[in-house]
Amino acid sequence: MVELDQFKYTLSTYDETLKEVKDSLDLENKERRITELDKSMEEPGFWDDPERSTKTVREAKNLKDTVDGYKHLEQQYEDIQVMIEMGYEENDPEIIPEIQEMLEEFQKNFDSIRVKTLLSGEYDSENAIIKLNAGAGGTEACDWCGMLYRMYSRWVDRKGFSMEVLDYLDGDEAGVKSVTFQVNGENAYGYLKSEAGVHRLVRVSPFDASGRRHTSFASVEAWPFLSSAQPSGSGFSALLSISSLPRVTTVVDASKKKLYGSAGIAQAIGFEPIIALRPNVGTMIASLFVQLKPIKPSLHAIFA
Repeated sequence: MVELDQFKYTLSTYDETLKEVKDSLDLENKERRITELDKSMEEPGFWDDPERSTKTVREAKNLKDTVDGYKHLEQQYEDIQVMIEMGYEENDPEIIPEIQEMLEEFQKNFDSIRVKTLLSGEYDSENAIIKLNAGAGGTEACDWCGMLYRMYSRWVDRKGFSMEVLDYLDGDEAGVKSVTFQVNGENAYGYLKSEAGVHRLVRVSPFDASGRRHTSFASVEAWPFLSSAQPSGSGFSALLSISSLPRVTTVVDASKKKLYGSAGIAQAIGFEPIIALRPNVGTMIASLFVQLKPIKPSLHAIFA
């Protein structure tokens, strides 16, 4: 049957790419690492350190999901081959829709795993902090910023991720002036980091009675949210606090060792800022946690 020939050809196009994905995933080292993590979880007192145990369990889960995902993909590949051979032997046209469905599921799973091989950057596996700002264009820009926010919100829902709004400022007439939100999910930062930049919209404005075309701009900033990190280098010694404390964003100048914006305000009004830093060169972005207690006269400096 012609359909079976087409299925066989389509499946054969994945022979080389399937091997490439396997090499990229480095499954042998992943399986070795899984064994090491499983042994460490059996050690006495492992669960006494919540931060270490959470990090270990998360790493083990991610590795197992990757290994199991590829093994499932290989099994699907073999099952389709068997079904195609059965189709040739039985010459039964009723088997065609079943093979078609299996092949579509295989292609979907293959694309998903292949994307994971591309998300191998240092912070790609972390959650993401996204900030949208309306640019030039007034109400038009605010409306465009709101459209982007809705777009990202729907993408988060479709991916099965969760989103937490950290800061939100409405536009004067419509849309959003600025919004900062955290996206929680596997490889969230890896997926979203390429969104950073200035986004432009050209359209006939619904806010212009003359029906003229307007160009609007909105900026997107993306940073990884480091749930557990102890930054070093550039003379920094920072504390990380993960809790329900109020969160804002500030900028740290590594070369001058100074705090700007909300961190300085926090100190001025008598609160102790605790900072989680993303190591970088020059200026770096920090997530600031304001601890609600007065600063003691003998407060140690944030910077070593």
